[in-house]
Amino acid sequence: MKNKIQVEGTICTDVSLKRNDKSNRLSVHFVLKNTLGNWKNYINCKAFGKLAEEICEKYEKSDEVLITGQLMTDFYNETTKLNTSKFTYVKIQEIKKSE
Repeated sequence: MKNKIQVEGTICTDVSLKRNDKSNRLSVHFVLKNTLGNWKNYINCKAFGKLAEEICEKYEKSDEVLITGQLMTDFYNETTKLNTSKFTYVKIQEIKKSE
């Protein structure tokens, strides 16, 4: 895989499962806080299907995790429901608790 990213941090939002309106596919979305020295990065993370269900069962806000995935960009506007706003996130392929 050429587009591969690995990031470690703290889950800083609630982890909840939801169903996509268009495809009826299960998904989970949360924000990961990654701290490097005095810098804090907030990274959107998403997972889909069975992996999304597993994440909701095993992880919660304040868990320290290591994520491997792909950097993705969507274009979506919540108000108009049209794909217009740029939204970058990590599409989770693997997640585990940090050591």
